[in-house]
Amino acid sequence: MKQKKYSSTSKATKELYELISKLKNSKDVEKLLRDLLTESELSMIVQRWEIAKMVEDDVPYQKIWSKTGAGMTTISRVTQKILYGQGGLKTAINKVKK
Repeated sequence: MKQKKYSSTSKATKELYELISKLKNSKDVEKLLRDLLTESELSMIVQRWEIAKMVEDDVPYQKIWSKTGAGMTTISRVTQKILYGQGGLKTAINKVKK
């Protein structure tokens, strides 16, 4: 059976966004993510978060690569999301910096 793809606007996806926003603390979010994601998937998300923070701090790609082990394509994609995405990464980074 072919795996179903869920769009970013599907009912199930929107429900997940709502669920995460309603969780009371980081421990609850951690439990949810650990139940939903494999270690590899969680590691990839964490790596992209680390890249995003470094990109926002104007760290050169070469240094980001050496610190994270991410490929240049991944670093470039994260940069593109910061520059042209929905603004979620910038909002999150600004919340962390406060």
